[in-house]
Amino acid sequence: PRDNYKKIKKNISLGDVPAGCMLTVGDHVWVGTFQTIIVYSLKDFSKICEYKGHQGMIHDMILHDDYVWSCSSDKTIRVWNTSGESIQQLEGHGSRVFQLLSHGGNIWSASWDKTMMVWCPQTLSFLQELANIHEDAISAIVSVTGPGKPELWSGSWDRSVCAIRSAHFNSSQNLQEHDSLFDELSELDPDVQIVEMPQVEATKKKSLHKKVTGFIISK
Repeated sequence: PRDNYKKIKKNISLGDVPAGCMLTVGDHVWVGTFQTIIVYSLKDFSKICEYKGHQGMIHDMILHDDYVWSCSSDKTIRVWNTSGESIQQLEGHGSRVFQLLSHGGNIWSASWDKTMMVWCPQTLSFLQELANIHEDAISAIVSVTGPGKPELWSGSWDRSVCAIRSAHFNSSQNLQEHDSLFDELSELDPDVQIVEMPQVEATKKKSLHKKVTGFIISK
């Protein structure tokens, strides 16, 4: 019943900026906005503080080993301690970074530049780049566990989904710019497999165009 769901607090205004993502960190909620992370108390909904560092919209935040990782339209990833101090800025993507994921002991990032990158959470450094998996922006990644080894699935604006199985990565293998991605990845590491998922043909093209009317996305 609708009566079971009641708003217990008035809307908390963010001013003239939208909320791009949210993350619970202890007794606080971190809200990623344009250039700023705003921290609120879970107890009384009060604003605690603001953390600045990014120069664009903050699209995603994750918590890994007591550190918060954030990604932004400014093409960078930042690592924060839970006190809000930015301890590292990671660069490498050529366009906005949409999503972060903790997978296989590492941090993965997905970007508008059609690539995914793998980062080491211990050294806060770049490990790998995966390119030529999608033909357009990679907008979503998720870790799937089940029978066998864990898999990572990626979704793209090219209207495809790929499943990637990888037991490990190391800095001696660069997975960038392969003509035959599946074959060459398998030769480099038998535990790496790229599985292209069946594409579903879009039957309502007009409605898809209507969804993007009213805003402009630039690379």
